Amino acid sequence: MSAIRRLLLIENHLSSQFPNAPQEKGLDDFRKLESKVNHNVLAKHYFDDFYEANLYTRKIIDESPLFTHQESLGSSVEDYRGKVVEQLKCIYSKFRMSYEKDLNDPIYKCGPIYGMAEYDQSLSTRMIVHIILYTDTIQNLGTGKHRELIDRAYALKDYGSFGMTELGHGSDVGRLETTATYNPKTGGFTLNSPTATSAKWWIGAIANTANMSVIFARLIVDNADKGIQVFAVPIRDYETHDTLPGVVLGDCGKKISHDGIDNGFILFKNYEIGYDCLLDKFSQIKNGKFKSTIKNKEKRLGIMMAGLIRGRFCAVSGSEINTRSCLTIAIRYGALRKQFGNPKEESILLYQTHNCRLVTGLSKAVAMRCASKVISNMYKAVKPISDLNPECDELNEFHSVLSSLKCVCAWYGIAVSQECREACGGHGVSEYSSLGRHRGYVDVHATWEGDNAVLGQQTGKYILKILQKSFKGQKFTSPTLSFLKIDFQEVKSFKSLFTSREEFENEKCIIALLEHRVNFLTHTSVIKLQESSMAYSDMTTAWNNSQVFYIQDLSKSFAELIMAREFIKLSDNIYKDCKETGMIIKKLFYLYSADRILNSISLYLESAITHVQEKIIRDTFIKLASELAPASLQIVDALAASDKILGSVIGSSDGQAYSRMINAVESEPKCYYKPKWLHLIKDIRGS
Repeated sequence: MSAIRRLLLIENHLSSQFPNAPQEKGLDDFRKLESKVNHNVLAKHYFDDFYEANLYTRKIIDESPLFTHQESLGSSVEDYRGKVVEQLKCIYSKFRMSYEKDLNDPIYKCGPIYGMAEYDQSLSTRMIVHIILYTDTIQNLGTGKHRELIDRAYALKDYGSFGMTELGHGSDVGRLETTATYNPKTGGFTLNSPTATSAKWWIGAIANTANMSVIFARLIVDNADKGIQVFAVPIRDYETHDTLPGVVLGDCGKKISHDGIDNGFILFKNYEIGYDCLLDKFSQIKNGKFKSTIKNKEKRLGIMMAGLIRGRFCAVSGSEINTRSCLTIAIRYGALRKQFGNPKEESILLYQTHNCRLVTGLSKAVAMRCASKVISNMYKAVKPISDLNPECDELNEFHSVLSSLKCVCAWYGIAVSQECREACGGHGVSEYSSLGRHRGYVDVHATWEGDNAVLGQQTGKYILKILQKSFKGQKFTSPTLSFLKIDFQEVKSFKSLFTSREEFENEKCIIALLEHRVNFLTHTSVIKLQESSMAYSDMTTAWNNSQVFYIQDLSKSFAELIMAREFIKLSDNIYKDCKETGMIIKKLFYLYSADRILNSISLYLESAITHVQEKIIRDTFIKLASELAPASLQIVDALAASDKILGSVIGSSDGQAYSRMINAVESEPKCYYKPKWLHLIKDIRGS
């Protein structure tokens, strides 16, 4: 907090125009309704691989004066960005990252990023752009001669950016327009931005910070287009930080969130670079001829985008973190806020319209954390295999799982953060609530690190290819799809037999229902594709017209099945250490499952369940949301960062929402002032 703001806070506190606010006891009273949640056990199992790194990052932030949300509220964009760079250095210096540590543990460098995102996603994204997107791309695509670039990146000697997206092309990477023309005389390349739409756009760290960038460009050799290749390119002078000749760098302007990131654009004008800028692990130019160990251009492009893997993992984590932060604020506020009731006012979290939104949202947040666990475990298993064989089946399966989970978690986050904003009424609109900040952070996940609609198609394509192999009698190795049924008649004959809430709240019953949804949508998507192929002249059009209600829903249902399976594992593991906490998390799983089944109820009513069973699920959903409302506060308390990190006056752990709101408002320099435009009011009056 700045000295001026601190003085204003003290002055206004001493001369406040408000009556003294009594000590609010609503939050503490609500906490007494449920005391069976073991905070330590839940936190350790929930954060899992990130537990220690997250605790350490929280400690760094809590103890450093560099971190204060109040100061950021009044900062200019330039000052805010400078502060974020200071904060990044503060945290990064404590972890001492290196290439060797990364090789030893592929999740290691995601740990501090997770903790950074709890405080400010602008901060974590700056880290992601440099140490994940930029550095991973060089690690994945470079050779021995590029080792120095890797070491410089880990030492922060260079600050990198990820130059893929262009003004005119984002998801369609294969049609990027930036060119890299091979010059046989010099053995190097000439980078050009031949059109306005070929400008690299939205590139993080480009406007002010980066001196290096990995550039995705169309390689031209002897007038022949060889497809997209990647180049590690200097863009600023290392000593002066001036833009290099042949390069144009600028700022992309105002954004709806993430002002701490200096997103910018790049234009190349006959910019000459050496041959060693080409990241040539899979593709080289020998004797003037283009060579590649991966002949299929589409597969080669997919492998070149491997730098996005951990970026998408961080996007899933970012969605979960900001959703959890919104829920922490909204659930605490819902517990302390009392309205209506007879004879006494009740906590609004106890009302059905409130807990059915927020407690269900909490179940989704836990499911999102389960998605991160799945990605982490799969990546650790797949990486050594894919390092030896980048075309392996395991990597293809992992990509399909990662793509679908990234989509669903982003969509969950957007929906739940909005519910939280609405659940906090007018106070949720206040910037001091921090709900707008977190909602803005999660919103971007729908389109960055891969557009959700496009990623959903990639997952759908993978599942349909697996079914196609099954039709042909070919063996396939895809553990996540081992339940897939070849016979559609068998799928349609499935009947769920539960007759009560007790029978529905059964893991096997629920997983069978979720597997049925994937099987049903897989086969109906095939039928829809067949119909579309007859209606349209080409398969691309047929594919594009088979998305809504079919392939997109298939991808979502696949992701939710995977999340549900991991949710069960989480509750079982917690149960081993604390039965009461494990049982509460298992009930949260039942609530999540009921919500997801009800979301596709028309599909299930076609054959799998009856209307009587539908009513059982609806009643179960409402009862679970009500029963879990008291525990929901304990759960968010167990997982929440400090009040300093959360930065919300209405979501603070002490429950003093009203006095904190008054203090925040009165600490503003213009809380009590006459505006300069008072004469306009007189003009309106006609005086």
